[in-house]
Amino acid sequence: MTAATARYRFRHVARMEWVKLRTLRSMRWTLLSALAGMIGIGVAAGFNTRNPKGDVTNNILVGGALGQVLFAVLGVLVMTSEYSSGTIRATLAAIPRRPLVLAAKAATFGLTALVAGEFVTFAGFLAGAAFVHGSVPRPALSQPDQPDQAQVRAGQRDGS
Repeated sequence: MTAATARYRFRHVARMEWVKLRTLRSMRWTLLSALAGMIGIGVAAGFNTRNPKGDVTNNILVGGALGQVLFAVLGVLVMTSEYSSGTIRATLAAIPRRPLVLAAKAATFGLTALVAGEFVTFAGFLAGAAFVHGSVPRPALSQPDQPDQAQVRAGQRDGS
């Protein structure tokens, strides 16, 4: 290892990866699509939920499946964008330790996906909750009146 490459630590490489991640156009479009899709599905599910005994919160949060697919697509784009453009050669010339580069890419994307995922999930939940009909109980992030799955299975076995 030369003196020039020895000075790069994880925080330096993560900062470089953050700059690359921010400048990807596909990141902005994918995050925007996730936000619009999850909000749209949450609003549609909230508007179409009419059963007062159903689990309204799960209906509204069904858009999370679309969000997971879009975040998976974004993860693939983040990891492969340098390979398609050929800039991975410059990255590995500057930082020849591949595990460090891979760890920085994964950590940067993971933190970005966590923050963005929390934001779009709450936005979808709040938008969907605003469109629930008046006859249906308001959804809540903590559903104290909902039985947990163990109680439901126990009730089914007992025949009640």
